[in-house]
Amino acid sequence: MKRFVLIITAAVLCVMLAACGESRRKDLEKSRYAEAKNADFVTVSDEQQLWSECGKMYPIGSDEVTFYVKCDTSKQYYYGEGEKNALEIKKDGEWYALPYKQDHWKASAFVLGRGTTSAVTFRLSDYDYEFEAGEYRYVLPITAEGETDEPLVVYSFKMYDSYPYEYLSADDVKVCFAEDPWNFKILTDEQTQKLLEIVRKIKLKNDSKIRSNDYVGDGESFGIWLKNSERIYVTWLPKDDEFIIKGFVYEAVDSKADELEAFFKTIKIKET
Repeated sequence: MKRFVLIITAAVLCVMLAACGESRRKDLEKSRYAEAKNADFVTVSDEQQLWSECGKMYPIGSDEVTFYVKCDTSKQYYYGEGEKNALEIKKDGEWYALPYKQDHWKASAFVLGRGTTSAVTFRLSDYDYEFEAGEYRYVLPITAEGETDEPLVVYSFKMYDSYPYEYLSADDVKVCFAEDPWNFKILTDEQTQKLLEIVRKIKLKNDSKIRSNDYVGDGESFGIWLKNSERIYVTWLPKDDEFIIKGFVYEAVDSKADELEAFFKTIKIKET
């Protein structure tokens, strides 16, 4: 009987959660840009140097998002902040537009110069939405003077609440190394896999971004260079069982700091 009650309770909870998700989705309008893609004369990147076109990952709690657009055309294009711009979330394979707050409107116009790279910035706090882990995109229509066509700029990114490279595998890694201020040691494939198993288990600590130099000393570092040219530096602080990745502080879970300490001792470069 007790088992039967537990099964019924679990079923009811599943139905309630599904209904909640369905209700949340119904509150959003479907994207007007179902097949959105970048115009053939623009290149979109997370980095001004245009190292890579892979979507960036942001921790929940972030606000300002910046990406870069290189415009390879003889024309000069313009964009603004208005109702045609869309920040969207992907749910069940479909894109939904997130609603603006009423006070978000700003009178502004910006230029995408010919053959130059321009920074585009927007704020998540301008949207009336409780952001969650998932896949997002920002769709930006642009116009050239005297033309009615509106090509698109599309920037894709993800938001997360734990280690953003959860599914990273050794196949994604170009080279992985342990370093000290003067030297470094390249890890073997087996060591790389072991390191990834450890760091995949850490989680974001209070969405905390580093704002001081308090974390500079007494750390051990690992460099992970991916095949898509992205570079991930994992700095472990043994004293506090904390990690730093791209300016955000993480905490160890499931005794992973102990595993990492034992692992690091096997590869640490000895002073000569």
